[in-house]
Amino acid sequence: NNLDLNNLYLDGILSVSAVNEEFFNEINLLSPFGPGNKEPTFVLENMKIVKSIIVGDKHIKAIMTARNGKSIEAIAFNSKDGILESYLSKSYKKEFHIAGKIYLNEWRGKRKIEFMINDIAT
Repeated sequence: NNLDLNNLYLDGILSVSAVNEEFFNEINLLSPFGPGNKEPTFVLENMKIVKSIIVGDKHIKAIMTARNGKSIEAIAFNSKDGILESYLSKSYKKEFHIAGKIYLNEWRGKRKIEFMINDIAT
């Protein structure tokens, strides 16, 4: 249930306010990503669930807030019925840390920066 820092390389801790298109564009200057150039992985600390829903039958989309009240949208792909689902449930009231990547969600002509969750730690 905890982040295994020995198996997950983390590039840094981010503030929720850094999950924006400007920072996403700066990260993309380092692309293309692949085996010799891994996409950066970040941690957002002390997050709480505000709302979550199942999308596409197996993914969980969530809105979370940090201690400073700032919120983000996040998604955990293929996480329904998995260990991440218990943390991303609206009934989970404790703070947790999330590790993942910043990505651009482009759908139906709309662009939105979100956080793609790879793992969660308490």
